[in-house]
Amino acid sequence: MNYNITYQRYHQILKTAKFFVDLISVVLGYGLALAWLLMEFGIRQDIAPEKDQILVLASTVAIGQLLIFKVIGLYRKEITIFNLEETRKILQAGLLGMAAVLIIGFVLSLDFNLVKGIALTGGGLTIALTLLERHIFYKLVKNNHKKGKWVKKILIYDVCPVGKLLLKKLFEMPQLGYWPLGFVDEKIKKGTLVSTNSSETNVEIPVLGSLENLEEIVKKEEAEELLIATPSVRMVDMLKIIKYAKKANLNYSFVPNLMDGLLHRARFWTIGGIPLMKTQAPRLSLFSRTLKRLLDIAISLLLLVFMAPVFLVIGILIKTSSKGPVIFKQIRIGKNGKPFVMYKFRTMKRNVRKYEHCPVGYEDKRITRIGKYLRRTSLDELPQFLNALKGEMSIVGPRPEMGFIVREYSDYQRERLLVKPGITGIWQLTADRGREIHENMDYDIYYIQNASVFLDILIMFRTVWFAVRGVGAF
Repeated sequence: MNYNITYQRYHQILKTAKFFVDLISVVLGYGLALAWLLMEFGIRQDIAPEKDQILVLASTVAIGQLLIFKVIGLYRKEITIFNLEETRKILQAGLLGMAAVLIIGFVLSLDFNLVKGIALTGGGLTIALTLLERHIFYKLVKNNHKKGKWVKKILIYDVCPVGKLLLKKLFEMPQLGYWPLGFVDEKIKKGTLVSTNSSETNVEIPVLGSLENLEEIVKKEEAEELLIATPSVRMVDMLKIIKYAKKANLNYSFVPNLMDGLLHRARFWTIGGIPLMKTQAPRLSLFSRTLKRLLDIAISLLLLVFMAPVFLVIGILIKTSSKGPVIFKQIRIGKNGKPFVMYKFRTMKRNVRKYEHCPVGYEDKRITRIGKYLRRTSLDELPQFLNALKGEMSIVGPRPEMGFIVREYSDYQRERLLVKPGITGIWQLTADRGREIHENMDYDIYYIQNASVFLDILIMFRTVWFAVRGVGAF
């Protein structure tokens, strides 16, 4: 059987399985809610005649919920960081399902309290069950692909920085289903090993040869696709690469030559079939910005008040374990390059230089004994809720950098300054948290391009989970 067919069939089977498991989740969610509410309301004579209509309501909603899942895109193959996009769609679809229950119940003139109970209980159970089963699917798919099962075998052209980054990301995101076999390169000697250079996956793959023997490589390795990773390749060279790929009967994809510039801002559209590209800076709506600010104020106030005893205990521990102030103050660079004073609980010894590269591991000799614990649990970041309350920072956003690092930013890296810096963010929740802030632009750009209150809330929940597990972010 052709390997590509196996890969395609696997995802078709997966899509079908998701549909039927979603059906079970919807039937269970609304079925359990309906059974419980009928027991609660069934003794009332004015409710009893409505039972047939209630069953019609439940059946219609079950079918409608699956249609909403389909329309909203829950059966499309779409991989995002932490599977956030699928989570967002499940919650959105569940809320639409609840709204449908209320509307249909109103049309059928059913008892409002009963309909409200079905909507809230049934919708809530459906969302919870769907999130659970999709998480299980996500883990199963990821683990299968991580073992090399049902994957698409690919080659990467050019051992360049983008090619290495592509290799790293493919192994860090096995749920994509792409399995890099090796590199094709004109300059690097055949057999040379290229590492992912990742704290999460330390894998090496070889350079398999050059374009001249691409056909031989494809036959030997059973490769299915070529990823052309050279963003600045000349058109004449691109045509040459494509010619060899076609000769080897190999599908191909390529990184646009905007990779180092405006690609993350690119939006494609057409006029009469002519493709055009425009760029636009990301911007939250006024409503979203207002809601985000209100959340920052509310959460910061609550934490500062209720965590006051914790602040006191941490302060005593810091003061009694090492010499120096309890609160560490440092000038960081905020939105639009504006400097501000950032607060942290002191985790390093008093005699260390104030402005130098941050520690990237707990073994750093500059860190105090209590400082290791504070960093591991992220408790050292708590004073930054004062910065969030003052409006200098937000709870979620790119981490603020020191001035001497920002001065060396490229135009691409300066994109981080388009939004307020945050106490937590996507970078802190990944394996790359052990690397320096400015080396993880892909996470910051993803957040900036997809910023929303919903995304902030998801990141907050995951941050709490990481802190409970003791997975600190350096």
